Amino acid sequence: MRRVVLLMAATLWAFAALGQQHTVTGVVTSAEDGQPLPQLSVALKGTTQGVVTDLEGRYRITVPGPEAVLQFVYMGMATQEITVGDRTELNVVMQPGDVAIDQAVVMGYGTRAKNQLTGSTVQVGGEKLAELPVASPLEALQGKVPGLVTNTTSGTAGSSQQVMVRGIGSLAAGTEPLYVVDGVPIVNYDVQASAATSSMSTLASLNLSDIESVTLLKDASATAAYGARGSNGVLVITTKRGKTGETQFNFAGYYGFQQVATPWQQLMTGQEQLESFGAALRNADFFAKLKKNKALNDKYLSGQSLSESEMGAVNAIWEALAPVSQYVKKDLEEDYPIIKRWVAKGRPNYDVRKAWLRNMAHTFNGQLSAQGGGDGYSYYTSLGGNYTQNLAINSDYKKLTGTLNFTRSLTSWLKFETQNKLAYNRQDGITAEQSSYYSNPYRAWWILDPWTSPYDSVGKPNLVLPSTLQNYEYVSKHSINWQDMVRGITSNSLTATIIPGLKYKTLLSLDYYLANTKQYYSRLYAEGKKVGGIAVRNEMTNYNYVTQNSLSYDFTFLDDHALSLMVLMEYQRNHYTRLGGSGYGVPHDKLNLLSSTSSNFSVNESDDDWSNVAYLGMANYSYLGRYILDLTYRREGSSNFPTDKRYGNFGSIGLAWNIHTEPFFEPIVGVINNLKLRGSWGVSGNSDITRNSYQSLLDFGATYNQKPAGLLSGYGNPNLTWEKNSTFDIGLDFGVLEDRISGSVSFYYKQTTDLLQNVPLSRTQGFSTVLMNVGAMNNRGVEALLEFAILRNKNYHLNLGFNIATIRNRVTKLAKDATGTRLVISSNWKRTDENHKISEWYLREYAGVNPQTGLPMWWKDSTHQEKTSDPSKAKKHWTGYSSVPTYSGGVTLHADAWGVYMDANLYFAGGHRVVSSPDLAGLGDNASSIAKGHAPKKLYGNMWQKPGDQTKYPVYAYNANHRYVGLADNMLRRGDYVRLKDLTLGYHIPRWMLDRIKYPGTISIYARGTNLFTHAFDPEVDFDPEVRLDGFADYYAPVFRTISFGINMNF
Repeated sequence: MRRVVLLMAATLWAFAALGQQHTVTGVVTSAEDGQPLPQLSVALKGTTQGVVTDLEGRYRITVPGPEAVLQFVYMGMATQEITVGDRTELNVVMQPGDVAIDQAVVMGYGTRAKNQLTGSTVQVGGEKLAELPVASPLEALQGKVPGLVTNTTSGTAGSSQQVMVRGIGSLAAGTEPLYVVDGVPIVNYDVQASAATSSMSTLASLNLSDIESVTLLKDASATAAYGARGSNGVLVITTKRGKTGETQFNFAGYYGFQQVATPWQQLMTGQEQLESFGAALRNADFFAKLKKNKALNDKYLSGQSLSESEMGAVNAIWEALAPVSQYVKKDLEEDYPIIKRWVAKGRPNYDVRKAWLRNMAHTFNGQLSAQGGGDGYSYYTSLGGNYTQNLAINSDYKKLTGTLNFTRSLTSWLKFETQNKLAYNRQDGITAEQSSYYSNPYRAWWILDPWTSPYDSVGKPNLVLPSTLQNYEYVSKHSINWQDMVRGITSNSLTATIIPGLKYKTLLSLDYYLANTKQYYSRLYAEGKKVGGIAVRNEMTNYNYVTQNSLSYDFTFLDDHALSLMVLMEYQRNHYTRLGGSGYGVPHDKLNLLSSTSSNFSVNESDDDWSNVAYLGMANYSYLGRYILDLTYRREGSSNFPTDKRYGNFGSIGLAWNIHTEPFFEPIVGVINNLKLRGSWGVSGNSDITRNSYQSLLDFGATYNQKPAGLLSGYGNPNLTWEKNSTFDIGLDFGVLEDRISGSVSFYYKQTTDLLQNVPLSRTQGFSTVLMNVGAMNNRGVEALLEFAILRNKNYHLNLGFNIATIRNRVTKLAKDATGTRLVISSNWKRTDENHKISEWYLREYAGVNPQTGLPMWWKDSTHQEKTSDPSKAKKHWTGYSSVPTYSGGVTLHADAWGVYMDANLYFAGGHRVVSSPDLAGLGDNASSIAKGHAPKKLYGNMWQKPGDQTKYPVYAYNANHRYVGLADNMLRRGDYVRLKDLTLGYHIPRWMLDRIKYPGTISIYARGTNLFTHAFDPEVDFDPEVRLDGFADYYAPVFRTISFGINMNF
């Protein structure tokens, strides 16, 4: 009887539930133009059930009862959630709005719902970049995107960045990603007066506050649409559009002060270096006396073991020498002019850094923007400015930007869009920081000894410095060094809706910049004085235009199937010119124009152009939003290759499975609300090579008998073609507990074939190398992104994020010579060979200091059986490390409660080795830095002094040549470091306070610290560990630590 009652109750419940179920139908249209919205997602909230609208925007869905909530999601529209109630018909009008970063991803040629992606992408919202005190969006992305490594080339404001996506993918072609702004590929050429001076990135012309989002496309499925230029990744930057409604104004500004992010390397005081100099003279005296006994001298210097009697003879020489104090007094204090004057002045401690470099620099930034719209139109416009002082005195950076983006529905079926950007950038007081010149202030303080003042007896800049060193303070005031750039970008398109779902779009984009540089070397000082002044001018222009014509069709069939098709034709042409001139001899420093020079005139002009044409086909298929198929094919031609090799075919296939939408998954969808498995494979290429490399060239810049003449200048290769990259990527995206825990993990394998290599030629050809497609290499790694919504409440939130990426690089094939021998690529410090990393450190292995002789030692070979003090007898070995990080990542933290908020961003990188150029110069055991420069403080008290000493550094002898800093691994340092990139504490002023002053909008105030903390895991790294990808920490401006205070006002 009990079973019968239970069965009847269950049956009644089922009928009751069935009675509540009903079908809801409706039409979804756009508020902008009243047009139906096809392929809009209609989902039953809290379940895996959902449908998409058809071509007429119609949908049909079964709901369990009146309490059911339907979610309407469409890219570019504000998501709506509507409770069904008893309605059977529900028509919805979608309003324009912000696209949540977790809903859609901008892909360049279009926008795709995140759950419809098959590729590996990461998108960062513009709000995370807008208020950072940096000039370029590349600087702002550091630590926020797994797989993206950005390294500064200089702390000078506006300088270019080195960017790497998933490792270095080429030996001889370009390795930077493609940059796409508002759907259009752009160029990113640096502005630079010469290879010795500061650089200025053209990407710095973008205003960070104008950016809506930045998307990094990494795998083949995501990048294949860009064909030959997508092999190194694609960085898609989208600027803000207007929103329909009343005009909304925004003002954002900050002020900050800046100092170096890491402490300066410590140098000896004058007294410490005086004592060290005396010891170096005493050691030099020892070697001079030892040299008189040739047999003993040769045995001693080679590092051979000495007999008891030989050691006794050595000790006798040491004991016969005068104490260090006598060398200091007699040879230096009384006889060395520079030191003699210093002693007479009371042994002062000079600090040239305080004279030539700012202890604190200032930065200001402000922007005013407005956006709004009405029936059929919207707009966004802004005006921004930035002023930043550089570390070197009399050096600064200025930027002015203007933006106007406008959208207008001309008719019910025709829409016009235009995006326009204009920017002016200027660097004043640029320095020779990319060089070893004596006018480089970041090198000069290593060269100027501690006994010479940067000022003369009356407090003016000292113009009589040793070693032909130039006084930077005087140079900065009496010479001229600036470079500026005006850049304008306009992108205009018309989109016609032919029938619902079928659209034709035509686009024209123009990108033009004009850059100028001016250098003048005073006729009163240094190299300019010898010739009566030197004037140099350069003018660079770059004109880039892109046309795109596309036809897209989005439709559904059989209710559950959705298909998006696109065909596109793109043409891009770029023309770059550079005109420069110089002359000597001007009548006055104020008359420093080229037209005022009187001799040694020189003119140079270069012209460079290239073009690219592509035909693209894309298809995206979706069944129930559950199974996704992506197909991409691109045929592309580049003028960089011979006519018969000009075109290449590229493409990809991508698959995705939204497992959480499966019926069998519904019992646990409340726990795991998102689970997607994705994979892709495809082929892309690399055409970023030196122009005309396939042609044999003549250079007509020569003269013969005072008449124009031509010289052979290039050995062409008519078989030159694309590098090809095949990439496999598999990943898993997930969300748990309504995305309280979410993230993704991916594995990738990228194989490069037809690798370009500069292959040596026979000397009888008259050329050293020719570029050929002969090699192969691969990169592989794992990327992971985790986000935790620890606390989520109307009044407070706590979010934690973590990302990491690894990279393993191997060269698998190199060119061979006529005898079949591999053509290994070698330099003094590095080597590239098969089964090794690109540019792996290849050095002698250091074996420490010989405690009996004080000489540096090296292992003769990898067996570690025998040491030598003669580096020429030590074999080099593979260190297993390169200068490129093998892992990088970041940690983010956000917390807010009742208007107070905090954000933090941590960046880390490592697995590589770096070298300090100041160490190479300052630790040489010939004591040159001690005698003629400024020696590192770490030498003081740590140099070998007498037999039996156990020391870190060898014996330092004046004018000796023991080559301690020679090509050995003792100069390598671990590159692993962690940096607190950003820490922000802010406050949203509450509504009740604003109402008291009758302020209608919102106000936020904040304090931010940038690069607040840096920790290098190698104690030997006493310099900023963020170095260039070549691994050398050179004499350039270090990274800044910035403390800024800002305000953001909406009204």
